[in-house]
Amino acid sequence: MQNPPAKDGEKRPMSDHCDVWVNEVDDGYVIVAENRDKIEYTSMFDFAESENLDMVLADNVKKTADMKCECVLQPGECVNICHLQVADLDAESFELKYKVKCTATETVKKKKPDYPHRRMKYAPKKEGERRRMDDTCDIWINETDNGYVLVGENRDSLPYDTKFDFTKSENLKLYVNAAAGVTEYEKMKVAVELKPKSIINICHLEGLEDVEFFDLQYKVDCKKRIPQKVDPLPRKPRLSGEKRVMDETCDIWINEEEDGYVLVIENRDEDWPYKVEFDFGKSENLNLRCHEKENVE
Repeated sequence: MQNPPAKDGEKRPMSDHCDVWVNEVDDGYVIVAENRDKIEYTSMFDFAESENLDMVLADNVKKTADMKCECVLQPGECVNICHLQVADLDAESFELKYKVKCTATETVKKKKPDYPHRRMKYAPKKEGERRRMDDTCDIWINETDNGYVLVGENRDSLPYDTKFDFTKSENLKLYVNAAAGVTEYEKMKVAVELKPKSIINICHLEGLEDVEFFDLQYKVDCKKRIPQKVDPLPRKPRLSGEKRVMDETCDIWINEEEDGYVLVIENRDEDWPYKVEFDFGKSENLNLRCHEKENVE
């Protein structure tokens, strides 16, 4: 095999930047490969169907099977691949038959996997499907390469109690944004409080590996938490209801109201205070509200 490799025989273009040369010599053939590109190429040769030829490889070429070989061509490199020598000089003939494949072996930088817990740290995006809850609250469904990220936006001054049900989704795994207070209270069911004037990533639904498809189906319940209007206790105690005499100078009055009862205590003793304890434990369907300004506990 000549050095530098000869390129005076039959030329077989493999690509715009890679060629194979078949040079005839006295005792057979010399195969040469040339790479004019800026990236590596891998050349694979199969001479198994040749007749009356033996394969002698160059130093940088790897034998992969009987009469088969492989060589990595560096950018700008032209090399001898092998010498196919006549095996039996007394035989009437010899014949070269071969298959060759030349492929670029570009170096691909692997992207760091985008794990769900990292997705939750991204700034929430409002670029997917928008589902309006009311005038001040929206849910956004952003598609990713492997699933969906759900975003909640609350533009109100009051919080929203929000629940999602993903139980009818197919081939999706749920990851919640625990750092934002999102919880999975049942399997594939999520609860979160959307705080006033906030936008957050709620959860990531990731497609399972080795499946042909995944499908997102969900129900959402989003309610604004409106404080209940509470009527203040009467400023001036009224002694107009049921009277319960405790002793000669102390009475309890039970005044009926539209939404319940107001209890009043009256101490007419000018010298001694009274300490009174009430137990409403057996009452039904009533909430207790104490008059804090009068030191009632």
